[in-house]
Amino acid sequence: MHENIPTHRNPEIGMLEPWKRFISRFFTRWIEHDHSTSAAAIAFYVIFSLAPIVVFSISIAGQILESDAGAREVASEFLDNAMGEGYGKAIVDQVKLSAFRKATIIPTAFLSFIAVWSASATFMQLRLALNRIYGFTAEGFRGGLISVALGRLRATLFSIGTGLLLALATLLSTWSHAIWVRLPIGRFISLENQNFITFQVISWLAVTIVFYCMLRFLPMKRPPWREVLWGAMIGTFLFQIGKYIINRVAEGNIVATAYATSGALVITVMWIFLSAHVLLFAAEVGHMLFSPVDSPFEKYRQPTKD
Repeated sequence: MHENIPTHRNPEIGMLEPWKRFISRFFTRWIEHDHSTSAAAIAFYVIFSLAPIVVFSISIAGQILESDAGAREVASEFLDNAMGEGYGKAIVDQVKLSAFRKATIIPTAFLSFIAVWSASATFMQLRLALNRIYGFTAEGFRGGLISVALGRLRATLFSIGTGLLLALATLLSTWSHAIWVRLPIGRFISLENQNFITFQVISWLAVTIVFYCMLRFLPMKRPPWREVLWGAMIGTFLFQIGKYIINRVAEGNIVATAYATSGALVITVMWIFLSAHVLLFAAEVGHMLFSPVDSPFEKYRQPTKD
């Protein structure tokens, strides 16, 4: 007979076990939920919803600034800073406000309906992906119909909200110059650095707010605030990192050379595809960190029953 030799387990290895299981479960859930397909669908729908959102935001900013040309210029500058030099201007230039205003009532109403429907479809696809992450399902046929109706309404409101947020970012970029003049420290900071600081503050705040609102209010039910807050913070951090990667690609003219005149559209799709991946990644991580089944932290994890 062999004697049972006691084994001494390294405590550091024991501490890593929950994290190894966490990472393993994350990849399993990612594959099961097919997030890459969801991100591709979201990017596809954005192609049809980009124009109405840009038109809506520029129209609002133009009314406040009393100049459509000024609003277009500021929006182009803001998107250039976000997406890479020249691409923001290319996107805004493709949208002709005069075409929307000169159209007759019936075509305008029909196209507006299609635009709002396609824009809301973007957020509906995101809503379905978030419902899978949080495990939300509708109960019964009636519950399913109500869920679809409310989901479409929320998605439409998010489409409008996106346009309002872009308009607000455009206005803040314009008003920031007046704010810097009033600040005592403004005289010691160059105009270029002022623009850089302004854009960074607006970018970080806007992305955090958008991610938090999407994770909190877009799903069928409201997830716990801890999951949403951590998901929004993780998503914002990863988004800012990904932003600089895409900017470097855009500035290198790699996409412009490969796709010629379609470069701006392709960059936009890349942006949305990246953003959707980041948001779904952050939602999964935020949910799993506090999950009673998958959390790597003992205080949140419930003991399994044998």
